[in-house]
Amino acid sequence: MTKTINVSITNIPSISAIYYALLQSGYDYYAIGRTQEQIEAVKSFYKPELSSCFFSQAKQNTCEAYSYWPRAALLETAVFYMDADLAQFSDFESYKAFVMTASNLQDIERDENFWSWIADFPKELNKIINSESFNRYLIWENTWIEEQNKANAVNLKTFQEIIKTCISHYNAKISNIKITLSPIKCAYSSDYHFVDGQFIFSSGQFSIESLIHEFLHQIVHPHVCKNQNIILVNKKVFDCIDSSYYLSNSENGKLNAFEEYLVKALTRDFIDKTPPNDLDKYIVSLLNEV
Repeated sequence: MTKTINVSITNIPSISAIYYALLQSGYDYYAIGRTQEQIEAVKSFYKPELSSCFFSQAKQNTCEAYSYWPRAALLETAVFYMDADLAQFSDFESYKAFVMTASNLQDIERDENFWSWIADFPKELNKIINSESFNRYLIWENTWIEEQNKANAVNLKTFQEIIKTCISHYNAKISNIKITLSPIKCAYSSDYHFVDGQFIFSSGQFSIESLIHEFLHQIVHPHVCKNQNIILVNKKVFDCIDSSYYLSNSENGKLNAFEEYLVKALTRDFIDKTPPNDLDKYIVSLLNEV
């Protein structure tokens, strides 16, 4: 019998604190794709006097589409390598290994400048977590999270069925799912974290397509690695994929771009309720498309 995994929308206070701090330091993506009511609600928590030099440096120029990639996402990842009270890194070497082997990062995005900057994260995060202003904000965010669960009840059930399909069809190793939202994070920015068998989706706004998309990345990645030889010799260029995915046309970049294309196609199939039974054959069929 396929395991049933319950899903609901929640938040992770440490990640909420990251975006609260970014808001105070110039993060303006919160207003994109949001209702005027939500824009005004978030704006009411903007306190420019709380601006931080550290969080201001999360903004970079290596990704034209979203200037907080990859540092905002890497801050999120960092919280999973910190001790329980978030006072320090509990396993900095493992975090560094994760960043240095990530196939979707450029070398300039994880150079010595990055490591010098990220070293101050526990200290800076603690300032936010322990501030009265953030805790007042968190009370409002918790209410917003409750509203998101009610508004997306049907889609959550749909996603639950998709999880069951991935477990039964693709032998997906998932122990738990956590859907975390931040009303400050860009509505079109989605990241995922895979921690001890737990899939953690992080976004600014609930979207069933984005949720499926990010979930499928960790499902297909082993198959991309398995089929990397045929992917790399294929000359097909995927025009629908942003050039930043190609990472200057390195081998990792080509695999990264193909994985994004694969996930986009597979997401459409799941939305249409026509997922393939065999991912390796599916990869070959995509590469052979004219």
